[in-house]
Amino acid sequence: MEKGKRKKAARQMVTDYLVSLEQHCETAQRVPDQLAALAPFRTYTKNGCDLTLAFKHADQLTQEEKLHIFELTETNMKALYEQSILGWHRQDKWDEMFHYDARYILVTDSDRRRHIRAFVHVRFIVEDKQDVLYCYEIQVHSGLHSRGVGSFLMRLLELVAFYNGMSKVMLTVFHHNRGAFRFYTHKLKYDVDPFSPPISEECDWYIMSKPIKPNPNFPRKPVPPQLQAS
Repeated sequence: MEKGKRKKAARQMVTDYLVSLEQHCETAQRVPDQLAALAPFRTYTKNGCDLTLAFKHADQLTQEEKLHIFELTETNMKALYEQSILGWHRQDKWDEMFHYDARYILVTDSDRRRHIRAFVHVRFIVEDKQDVLYCYEIQVHSGLHSRGVGSFLMRLLELVAFYNGMSKVMLTVFHHNRGAFRFYTHKLKYDVDPFSPPISEECDWYIMSKPIKPNPNFPRKPVPPQLQAS
């Protein structure tokens, strides 16, 4: 009987922890502007660029912004999706990208604020029992390639994750997108995550991640059950 009670208590601790993680991520999701405390990162003026960054929830995007975002994604990614077992399904991709939970950092020319040159689509979620800032998309216009914009955006995401007390930044890369794989592993020091599915005919993508150092100033970070018991 005592053993059964211990097992039940352990299961309850795990459940409580996962609920706390969900609440932790929902709190981050509700933040109106993740760049409010990161003013120096609202502009990018290196390598011949003069860019402005803005944070928006999906339901704040204009129809024009949605079209620019989707066209850039289709230009950069359609062929890669068509090489994958996933295939390219335009309506499904649109629905994913502009779901209510989607959060965006938009990058525009400083003198042409309506013209989106790059963006990231992120969400704060629980993945593999961890609180994660998941990068669903990062897209950069071909005219800005090799100017450090992608690296800048990914490092900004790591900073956003740190300020929100997240454990990891995660993202997905197709096996056949070798350039992106090298970019994440060699330049940004991401690794294939233990949660990544095994390579098979039914799965042709990696889940990659990078741990984020704990933020000592973050209040009430959920504590895993094994640490609660120690």
